[in-house]
Amino acid sequence: MTKARLEAFSDGVFGVAITLLILDVRPDDGSTGWQILVHQWHHILVFFFSFIIVGLYWVAHHYLMHFITGTDRMLLWINLMLLLFVVFVPFAAAQLSASHADPSSIRIYATTLILINLAGTALMIYARRSRLISPALQSGPFFRIALYLRTAPSLAYGVAIALASCCPIASLVLMVVVPAFFILPNPWLEKNMRRAVEAAHAHEKKHAEPPE
Repeated sequence: MTKARLEAFSDGVFGVAITLLILDVRPDDGSTGWQILVHQWHHILVFFFSFIIVGLYWVAHHYLMHFITGTDRMLLWINLMLLLFVVFVPFAAAQLSASHADPSSIRIYATTLILINLAGTALMIYARRSRLISPALQSGPFFRIALYLRTAPSLAYGVAIALASCCPIASLVLMVVVPAFFILPNPWLEKNMRRAVEAAHAHEKKHAEPPE
């Protein structure tokens, strides 16, 4: 399977998952206008948060695929596992909103996010070990930075799970803070991403030039 086909399939799955999130936002019988917002506020908040979360994972997957140079059978299966957990997000989001964020639903939601991060980390590590990632990034600092950025959210979500019983509000705040780090302007992150992209382009251009 070509990398382009893998990207197309993955984009389709992300699109389906992010669309399914809105199915949990349904007006109550007899609710009209602003009453819908009042009665469904918790569903709407979880929808917006989950939409951003899935969107962030799609962006991360897009950047990773930018540096992937090829595919093999194992890479396809690891990517499929990542997509499996992404598609589970709408169910976890529905549980979170329906239960008004009780501890068990928080744990399910946070565990789902941890599994997505771990699958993404496994995809990165396998691509590097199998030399399916741009050689320009094989030994560069960007790979270590990207690996840390993939792993750190799992630790934060683990803390959210631990706090779910005693302080569910703190768990929810922690899960909101994590994606905010990637959304808000971050010169350090943008600088390293730009360097990595330039290095990959330079390597591709060098090897695309015909020998003299």
